[in-house]
Amino acid sequence: FEHHLLLKMAGPGVAEAEQYLKSYFAQAEGDFFVCTPEEGKKAFLHRFAAAGAAVRYHAVHADQVEDILALDIALRRNDTEWFETLPPEIDNQLVHKLYYGHFMCHVFHQDYVVKKGADSHALKEQMLAILNQRGAEYPA
Repeated sequence: FEHHLLLKMAGPGVAEAEQYLKSYFAQAEGDFFVCTPEEGKKAFLHRFAAAGAAVRYHAVHADQVEDILALDIALRRNDTEWFETLPPEIDNQLVHKLYYGHFMCHVFHQDYVVKKGADSHALKEQMLAILNQRGAEYPA
């Protein structure tokens, strides 16, 4: 799947969430499953793998990567556009874009793997201008 959501829950809301997810995914693309306690512990370790992915990519592909541009942003409370659409002059300077965040609070960690030879400082200024237009706050 393109997106993964990890919910850590306890109490009476668990049954309600499970019923909602069953109903939702009966009609929508995707799926869910309830982890055992051990699976849950292991699943939450993926947060650390995701957080280090850009740095690891840079280390392995140093000949293709100039830098990592890491931005921690907070979108507006009711913002439904979580992913930006970058103009080609910015997107063409990137090898990869990695997004991960905190569900329900609109805080996102956005790591951009910058192509070799690109000016990462100028790129950051362009990115911050886009975030300003979107009404985002940074650092989150």
